[in-house]
Amino acid sequence: MAEIFLPEALPLAASLGSFFNWFCAFLVTKFQGDMEDGITVAGTYLMYGLINVFCAIFIVTLVPETKGMTPQQLEQRFRGNKAMQEELVTSKKK
Repeated sequence: MAEIFLPEALPLAASLGSFFNWFCAFLVTKFQGDMEDGITVAGTYLMYGLINVFCAIFIVTLVPETKGMTPQQLEQRFRGNKAMQEELVTSKKK
């Protein structure tokens, strides 16, 4: 996870990421049986599959590509530094 976040944000980001992961695991475990009773096993896994398809579409369409960028470039890009964004666009066209 260290390569995803800047060093100053790593402790908080790792904690929030871990919390969210375990919270989602809790929700799945807690409601799996009730969902199977309510919409059958096939319906439950179809719902999980549809959620995954939606998430994949979201990632492909809305999450920006950051391959090959340094952490400093990423920070400037996501903080809204227009000059840096123009430089990145120009360098990608070459």
